[in-house]
Amino acid sequence: MTPSSDPRVLSRFRSQEFPRFVAAVVGVQAVVAWWIARQGSFFSDELIFFSVGHSMRFGRAYLLRDVFGHLTPGYRLVMKVYNKLFGVRYAPAVVFLVVGAAAATVGAARMVRELSGDAVVSRLTVVAFALSPVMLISVAWWGVMTTTFAGFAFGVSAMGAALRWGRTGQRRHLMALAVSYGLSLSFWEKGLLVPVYLVCLLLARAWCSGVSWRAVTSMWPPLAVMTTLATVDPAVYLHGPYLHDAGAGPRLGALVSFLGRSMFVALMPAAFGFRKGTAWLPWDVVWIVADAAAVTFIIWSVRRCRRTAAAWLFVGVTVLVNQAVLGRGRVRLFGTNIGYDFRYQFDSVMAVLIGVALVMSTIESAGPERSPRAT
Repeated sequence: MTPSSDPRVLSRFRSQEFPRFVAAVVGVQAVVAWWIARQGSFFSDELIFFSVGHSMRFGRAYLLRDVFGHLTPGYRLVMKVYNKLFGVRYAPAVVFLVVGAAAATVGAARMVRELSGDAVVSRLTVVAFALSPVMLISVAWWGVMTTTFAGFAFGVSAMGAALRWGRTGQRRHLMALAVSYGLSLSFWEKGLLVPVYLVCLLLARAWCSGVSWRAVTSMWPPLAVMTTLATVDPAVYLHGPYLHDAGAGPRLGALVSFLGRSMFVALMPAAFGFRKGTAWLPWDVVWIVADAAAVTFIIWSVRRCRRTAAAWLFVGVTVLVNQAVLGRGRVRLFGTNIGYDFRYQFDSVMAVLIGVALVMSTIESAGPERSPRAT
């Protein structure tokens, strides 16, 4: 029996309390995000892009114009439309930023619900995502929200649509996946990694659930849709100036140094809301305590239910792939310390949250811990 046909799983999606809870969390997030976004402004780079959008005629040349080695037609379109409607006034941007954060939270919540139903861990994950400093600080930066963040949000929505198709078999979810994933690619080259993340998640979920591997192979339709769409982006990218403008990758030593700092010194503090230079404790204390807490939780969860090791493997693989791609494009430009910047940890922190949701759902499904038999 697959998760899609298990009545115990289907019953976890019938409650209306979870959508109401998400709506309440989004309301709180909107208030906080509004206050933060109002403190921001357009940066010089964004003003330059507005100027370019104003001077260039809308068309293929404009949409495919290089942005620091990035192919982001979605971002170009947003800049063109916004400039046409509002000029360079920042006040309307606040509304866009708040709505964007809310939409991303809803997309993430729907995906997490597919993993752990209406359980308490799903709600805690939604709160952690919506009110995470990694999320909220990004709201004040238009460039991040309309590129990296938008691509991530659409990518998560695509993964959620794939999981919903796996549960229901309804064609509309495949259509939603195609639209969401296409939009993700238009804002974010790392959207190419979303199918990789989805495969890792499907494998981890199958292992944690103890179901047949057919539950993974039966997901070939959404993966086929993603793969088809993913072939377009590199075809355009490799035939344009983007790779040349992005520059050569870093040396192996620099990349390894970045990965070590980003994954083991910056990631877990970011997950707990700490950023280097702003913590009131010495940074060595912050990252050691954060890492120790994470390792302790991992050991406890694996001892509690060995199948949770698959969820942690999913986290490790996705974070490593994500950080390696980031390092390839940014270490030579900004150095090996860029992992301390919250915007470069956003998707990695989300991978951790998804992993925690999957772990706790697996432990809950395994039932109460058995005490040793008396001798």
